[in-house]
Amino acid sequence: MGQERVSAVVTAKPDKGIEEAGAAVDYTFPDSVAEYVEIFGEEVVKSIIHQQSKIKLQAGMRTHLLSGKSAEEIQAWADNWRPGLAKPKMSNLNKALKATEGMNDEELRSFLSDIKARMKG
Repeated sequence: MGQERVSAVVTAKPDKGIEEAGAAVDYTFPDSVAEYVEIFGEEVVKSIIHQQSKIKLQAGMRTHLLSGKSAEEIQAWADNWRPGLAKPKMSNLNKALKATEGMNDEELRSFLSDIKARMKG
């Protein structure tokens, strides 16, 4: 098990009589899921995973809402969502190909001409 320093800070809220405060503690976290289950029990571990998964799902949904996606598009994204898995980064080639979507033949020829002009050798 690995010990980790964990800190927390609260900001002052004078209207509620709360002053700024902070603390740091050393806490030993289990090294594996099996150790978490052994120490805290399966129900606690399942509950925490469920809570954190829901928070991560909501964060992804907010990102899609801010980019103007519809409820149907967000549902389609959520159908394939898995916690902890970031969307793979798009390669430069795939970005370039995506940029050509919707281009007519004339625009594609111009794009290819620009690419050829950039090539060395």
